[in-house]
Amino acid sequence: MSETSQSCQRDALVLVWSRDEPARIGELTWIPDEGASWWLGRQADEAEARLGFVRQRPAGDRPTGPLTSRHLSRRQLRFVRRGIGLQVERHGRQELRINGVRRTRGLVTEGDVIEVSGELVLLYERRGPLAHCADHTFGGPDTGGLVGESAPAWALRSACADVGDRHALLVSRRGGPVREAVQLVATGRPIEWVDAGAFAPSELRWRLLGREGDSDAVGALQQACGGVLALFDVHNVADAVLLELLDTAVDTVVVGVTGRERVLAPSVARRFARHVEVPTLGERRSDVALLARQWLRDHARRFDAAQGAAPERLHPRLLVELLTGQLPRSDEAFIDLLFALLDGHDGGRYLQGLTPGR
Repeated sequence: MSETSQSCQRDALVLVWSRDEPARIGELTWIPDEGASWWLGRQADEAEARLGFVRQRPAGDRPTGPLTSRHLSRRQLRFVRRGIGLQVERHGRQELRINGVRRTRGLVTEGDVIEVSGELVLLYERRGPLAHCADHTFGGPDTGGLVGESAPAWALRSACADVGDRHALLVSRRGGPVREAVQLVATGRPIEWVDAGAFAPSELRWRLLGREGDSDAVGALQQACGGVLALFDVHNVADAVLLELLDTAVDTVVVGVTGRERVLAPSVARRFARHVEVPTLGERRSDVALLARQWLRDHARRFDAAQGAAPERLHPRLLVELLTGQLPRSDEAFIDLLFALLDGHDGGRYLQGLTPGR
């Protein structure tokens, strides 16, 4: 991150779980640069420094106001500036937990998780302006299927939009949302998907470029004509074959995908006009709840009549455990975890929206 980017960073509390206002997940409240302390709680008329929420968008913030849940106290939490962090104090009825530990007050810094037991969960982040690109419905999937409102998610959207008709190299070292990134690059164009790691090196040339005079051996490039050729494990392709592919692809965009950028020869890497870093799930922690919600909506049919309606969100304790522990490295691993929970005998207990007894 550049010094300029760092200078634009501001303290923010991102709403990642809410009992009564789940549609507001992903909204954030900025910690003002001026002042010494602020209240967070249910909407009130008192003329005191209170924190309101916004939906951060590339074109500017869209204010949504204070929280309105009747289960929150008007003075639920008080935040006081303390050096590089904030002191948070419990003043409402519900318990305060910091990183899963019950407290009455404590110091929080970037990355910490603040929970008002059974009511809401906040993630402390440092954020700057969002990268500019096409907008989408807040909290939902974009045109490529990517879900997330975090700064890294928006940076990925912007980088993919910048590819245009040029060849691009997607670098995903720990299993980020690569398929969604390819779909963002494609912008509706047809995509031919090829996994170079699935073929023997001796086969790759004809698999990609076809065999002259053999109508049964049409290459992936011909099949992708006018669209996008997504080439996974591009580092498995011989340099000569890859250069020939890039030279031949006149009206097709080649998107190479690799987790090992440095394995490519410099002469090959330079032929990809755009290099795009795909962020990991760990770099998009505030997107976890949104990703889980979308997955639960997409897989609601897995619930039968005996189980009842599909839950709309993760249990807050599970969410806190994920955010304070070791997140799965990739979106796919995270989805695998949700499948395991859903198929388990106590899946409902971990995926339900409310805490037991509510």
